[in-house]
Amino acid sequence: MRNTSLTFRQAVYGQETDEVFIVLLEISHEDLDSPIRVCNNDSNIESNGDTYIAYPFNITLPEDSADDFPQARITIDNVSQDLTAAIRTIQTPPTVRIMVVLASDPDTIEVDLPGFIMTNISYDAKTITGTISVENFMSEPFPGDLFTPTRFPGLF
Repeated sequence: MRNTSLTFRQAVYGQETDEVFIVLLEISHEDLDSPIRVCNNDSNIESNGDTYIAYPFNITLPEDSADDFPQARITIDNVSQDLTAAIRTIQTPPTVRIMVVLASDPDTIEVDLPGFIMTNISYDAKTITGTISVENFMSEPFPGDLFTPTRFPGLF
């Protein structure tokens, strides 16, 4: 269960609302001087002391399939080429955090989804695209250790 404000719940469950939901996207990597922060709004947003630059972007959620590991797709408009320059400096997958705030109270993070890994990053003159997913724990070996004489000499 998420802790959300009463205003957020009323806006989500209401038939109509004057509230505006803003999605904040933060892309972090050790090779970046500071995280890339964008918002899907027509103007920049200040949230908790950080400025999120207005860049249109789209998150395509994965289809519900038992056979495939779920991966979402992010497409960010690349209108100023600043993001491309930052993405070019990254050699390993960056982490992605997605947050939802209300325009009336951008300092209250209503939904926080940290810990995504962004892979398959590509860009052209118009867009930057990438695949986001969480670490796939289903492919980890079980049990985690092998009982060999080197690791567990007391068993042998």
